Amino acid sequence: MALYHLVYQSKVIHPFSDAELAVLLEKAREFNAQYNVTGLLMYGYGSFLQLLEGDDDVIKSLYYLRISTDPRHHAARVLREGQVEQRLFDRWAMAFRPIDATLFKDVTGFVHPDAESEYGRNLLAPLATMQALEMLSIDLKRKENNT
Repeated sequence: MALYHLVYQSKVIHPFSDAELAVLLEKAREFNAQYNVTGLLMYGYGSFLQLLEGDDDVIKSLYYLRISTDPRHHAARVLREGQVEQRLFDRWAMAFRPIDATLFKDVTGFVHPDAESEYGRNLLAPLATMQALEMLSIDLKRKENNT
């Protein structure tokens, strides 16, 4: 079993309430704990950005058969996938972060979501995705070690 990761972005059909996000996270964490999936889910500005890590068959099945067909979002696209040496979120059945422009101000290629760019008004299009995820992984581990 090879360690695999998949990063995708999608747009929501309707904005998620805090209660809907809580239910989504609870179900994801239950599934992920059962199948040894770890990762990070970010939500904001009408978009999801998620990194999934685990066994290659589990991750591919989870994304291509469940997540990409979920009617609560559309325009899902894989930004990166493949085998990896180690997990970024090894202790997180599903870490969650609301997308906040201030979190990404130091990431190369970041464009504030309210500013125009060559990509239009889209927080995630110009974002150096793996750099941002690695930065958040380090931040979460630092906070975990301080508690």
